[in-house]
Amino acid sequence: MRFLITLALLCAMACVPGLAQAFEEDAPIFPSLKPILALSHSERIDDIDFSDRHIVSGSKDGEVKLFARDGRLLSSSRMHSDPVLGVAFLGEDTIVSVDRSRAVLWNPAQEERKTIRFRDKKKEDIRIDVLGFSDRFSLLTVAKYGLLQVMDLKNGYLLHEFTDIADPVSIDISDSGKFLCLVSNGYPHNFIYIFDLERGALATKLQHEHNVRRASFFDDGRIIVLQEKSGKPDTSVRLVDLRTQADLLSCKLDHERIHDAVPFSGDLLVHADDVFERISLADQKARPLCRPGIPDKSRSNRLKIDADSGLLALLTDNGTAFIYRLGQGQATEAPSSAGLEQPAASRPEPQASAPAAQPPALTLRAEGQEGVAPFTLNLDIELDNLSEPVRKLVVDFGDGTLQTLQPDALSCSHVYKKPGNYRLQAAVQTQGGAVVPSNKLTVSVRPLTFDKFSKDMDKEFQEFKQ
Repeated sequence: MRFLITLALLCAMACVPGLAQAFEEDAPIFPSLKPILALSHSERIDDIDFSDRHIVSGSKDGEVKLFARDGRLLSSSRMHSDPVLGVAFLGEDTIVSVDRSRAVLWNPAQEERKTIRFRDKKKEDIRIDVLGFSDRFSLLTVAKYGLLQVMDLKNGYLLHEFTDIADPVSIDISDSGKFLCLVSNGYPHNFIYIFDLERGALATKLQHEHNVRRASFFDDGRIIVLQEKSGKPDTSVRLVDLRTQADLLSCKLDHERIHDAVPFSGDLLVHADDVFERISLADQKARPLCRPGIPDKSRSNRLKIDADSGLLALLTDNGTAFIYRLGQGQATEAPSSAGLEQPAASRPEPQASAPAAQPPALTLRAEGQEGVAPFTLNLDIELDNLSEPVRKLVVDFGDGTLQTLQPDALSCSHVYKKPGNYRLQAAVQTQGGAVVPSNKLTVSVRPLTFDKFSKDMDKEFQEFKQ
């Protein structure tokens, strides 16, 4: 239990032990977020996409399903003999689904289908390993060992082809449609390649040590990098500047596994173990966001967020996609497996999209942080963006003193009696159990000393006394 409390208080930083003890008996750290929908397949769902009115998903058994935004199943077709690797909307009426050998463009209303087979320059069929979409620009990119292709889905034309790669690990296209990011593993091509799709040329490449498992765009100038260590996922998240190739952020989280990291309202949303955390780019700190409620037997494998609506999909290995809306009401239970088969009429109606909530913050300020013992520190306390009433407010002054304040306290004071350097921190717990840590302050207290008189000054003082 103490480990969990430590994780909640400081996320990616070291914890102040007194605060951990103060909240040791309190409620859960990550508020549970209840799904608003649960969409089911008979096999594992490998991809999902959203439009203004619909949701489409594709599964391991080759099935593609079209749902209304309220969860009603509108259409289903097993149009692939291989597992579906990706799905996307092209506009509102056309769906594209991709397996290892072909892409299928499907208009459910008109029951029209068009197939694009993947072939090399010799017109021979190929089987791809990874893919990436830009539904806004109708682009599909596919890759296998030694070959990367970019095609226009509106007409099936091949736009670009690159061959100087090894084993492709992941592909992503920037939101602007201008750049493509490909992770290649295999000597001598251990690189993250950035291609300029407007020029049809390589823009830059970043070398790695055969340890990158995914790279995706934060924007045109920055990429999110997830790594692995000794064959297992590393627990650090990097944000890399493509111009300088320097790390703008490198945050190591106290989790066993990081599943994914995506842009989220100017910050990073990280899915780690069974929780979501938000990494602020401003202060490079990770803060607890929520714990998605799913049945115990479900194991999540991927997340996908729709920035326009604020909907988030968590895909699981048991064939269910859970849909959440971040910033909406919390709950403590996930739907049971029996509840997943409930009729459409009993499902909750999706609400109008709301702007993403800002993370809660607890800030400490002090005008003076150094002085002579005994030193009195006057502390100002500022709370922002709390969605629930405060249950407990505790300050650890770093000298063994732990003080519990009134929930609405805006200031306090403390006397440091002994010289030394002290690090103080506070934490607040809401009625719902969320724990928000504050920033840390360093207080320097010096001993009281007296300057010795020089010989000349001592002589003058003696003469003065006479």
